[in-house]
Amino acid sequence: MAVLLVGASLLWGCHGAESGGGQDGGDASGPGDGAVPGTEGGTGDGGGTGDGGGPPCLDLDGDGDCHGVDCDDQDPSVGPGRSEVCGNGLDDNCNGKVDEGCLDGTAAFYVDRDSLGGSCSDSNPGTLAAPWCTIAKANQSLTAGQTVYLRAGTYNETIQPQSSGLSDGERITYSAYAAEVVTLSGSVYCIRLQSRSYVTVLGIKFLDCGRNLYLEASSHNNVGFCEFTNPGGPATWAGSRVYAGSRYNRIYHNVFFHNGYPIISDWAPQKSGLLLARWVDDAAHNPMTGVAIKNNILHDNNLYGIFYYYVDEAEQSVEGNWDEQGDPRFVAAAGEPAPSDFASLDFHLQPTSPCVDAGSFLTRTTGTGQDSTLLAVADAGYFTDGNGLVAGDLVQLEGQAVTAMVVAVDYAANTITVDRPLTWAADTGVSLPYLGSRPDQGAFEHGL
Repeated sequence: MAVLLVGASLLWGCHGAESGGGQDGGDASGPGDGAVPGTEGGTGDGGGTGDGGGPPCLDLDGDGDCHGVDCDDQDPSVGPGRSEVCGNGLDDNCNGKVDEGCLDGTAAFYVDRDSLGGSCSDSNPGTLAAPWCTIAKANQSLTAGQTVYLRAGTYNETIQPQSSGLSDGERITYSAYAAEVVTLSGSVYCIRLQSRSYVTVLGIKFLDCGRNLYLEASSHNNVGFCEFTNPGGPATWAGSRVYAGSRYNRIYHNVFFHNGYPIISDWAPQKSGLLLARWVDDAAHNPMTGVAIKNNILHDNNLYGIFYYYVDEAEQSVEGNWDEQGDPRFVAAAGEPAPSDFASLDFHLQPTSPCVDAGSFLTRTTGTGQDSTLLAVADAGYFTDGNGLVAGDLVQLEGQAVTAMVVAVDYAANTITVDRPLTWAADTGVSLPYLGSRPDQGAFEHGL
């Protein structure tokens, strides 16, 4: 799942430095507009020392490009001659440009209400330089296999696509762009999926919506690394709800904070951060199975973190959550701040947080592997190879410090292909990158 979120923006390039008899970088020429990034024009050897007795090549990240020519010598995926990866906010090929020449408005789009990258209009093609203004335009336009990147800003809108994805490999995805802060605030619904499947939402803040996350008769959706805070809606509604036969959804690494505060009603289920509900307790009424709720922090909700209303918890996959177990020690979230103060909350974890190293692994291997790049896992649906738009997710195995990049996923077979050989035992945990012994709970891994 591509979560993951792409890295922090690097908006400058570097210039190759001639050294001895080595070659300097040639002029890069992009591949033209294309939804899938191509290799950009030649750059020469990238700062070799040649025969002229110049200084030795200092290559901190071991990618073969010398420091001074490599514009990010801490990241082996960045350097002269690399392919530009769309949507990650990086100058992947060190030509001084970011995300150039790789989007044509067929697979990935941008919403940029504040025109940070170019003047926005819903009549635009939705590219980085000619973005849409509204999430509503994305809701109307996206089809299976397409991604929209939301630029920084506050949107009084709802994520509510008119279409569904087709499979884990052909999802409709809404994601924050790079490391930018994207907030949806003040809407009646923050996320509303009605009879929609294979939709992914990643890395977005949802603040003071009437209803936060509502999945109605919707299955196979992913919601990760989001914040759901202080809904201010009608007195008869819980903060977030999964109901009406919704199955096989993945809700992971989110924060549900200060939800479920109805004004007049005393009905317990609505006083929760996340409600899984059936309205009648018999087999004919919308049985719910296979909902994965992992590594979330539910804190300061009214009566309950997660409430199961005629739903069998044993039929779901619920693990690694902080469910109203006391103070999770966020960086900035003490007491019950006034609504005007909620935007300043910081849900990163303090070093002493009990949620550090307290999460579960998103999935586990189903067999052994020795110096292999093909991992068979119980559920590959948390991970993505980037679909040709961004770099694939990095995965990390239980008990190992190294990470490997996902280069292909077979969702039907539940296998992940990575870019370096790894060794593992059966039932080894697999997760996105983490520090310490296990992943943290919540939306932010401490120290990363």
